[in-house]
Amino acid sequence: MHGLSLTPWPIGRYPPSPALNYRLGHGWVVNQGIGGNRLLTNEIGVPGLDRFDRDVRNVPGASTVLINFGINDLILGGMSGEPPATTAELIAGFTEIARRAREAGLTIHAATIGPYAGCIYPGMPLEETQQTRREVNEWLRTTDVFDSVFDVANAVEDPDRPGFIAPRYDCGDGMHLNDAGHRVMAETIDITALFG
Repeated sequence: MHGLSLTPWPIGRYPPSPALNYRLGHGWVVNQGIGGNRLLTNEIGVPGLDRFDRDVRNVPGASTVLINFGINDLILGGMSGEPPATTAELIAGFTEIARRAREAGLTIHAATIGPYAGCIYPGMPLEETQQTRREVNEWLRTTDVFDSVFDVANAVEDPDRPGFIAPRYDCGDGMHLNDAGHRVMAETIDITALFG
């Protein structure tokens, strides 16, 4: 029996964990996502790095960790005047969470940072953070820090408007995916890579 601790996927009407659970031949997905949560900074819930033991190591039977962080680290702080995370800070955070997973005997998988340039919410540094998103995603696609990386950004991005969610996957706010987007997100995950 395999368990997957999933922490956290971006918020939306339906997280992709049901779609991912449906694809599993055995085992289960434990969705530890917190809407608005960040990897590095405390604001909405404890940061991902700080809740690793509680939400990953302490899940009975978990063998695999799949993380998707970044959007909130890049833009959410803009609403309260905080600077966005830098490329170096995000890479260091991703590297540290991978180290902790391996130390706990877990495999660790990550997703690229999805598009959000069309976000309708005011006060967020959308244009200023696109370069950081591109740099971190390029690092994610080429690093060997993780056992595998699923390119969610590429799967849901509008090919005609880099940085924007494709209209067919956009829930309407330019930042969160609709049901079809969540299904595509789940389909980017290679089940064999997760569980062997």
